Amino acid sequence: RAQAAQKREKEERQKAEKLANVLAKLGISAEEAMKM
Repeated sequence: RAQAAQKREKEERQKAEKLANVLAKLGISAEEAMKM
């Protein structure tokens, strides 16, 4: 059960990183995105 949670957490982090990379390419910093 713990492994499944870890896997999901890892996937969420990868998704967040991908989103951050896309936003960075658009010139939006992570900090600005958090404010929105």
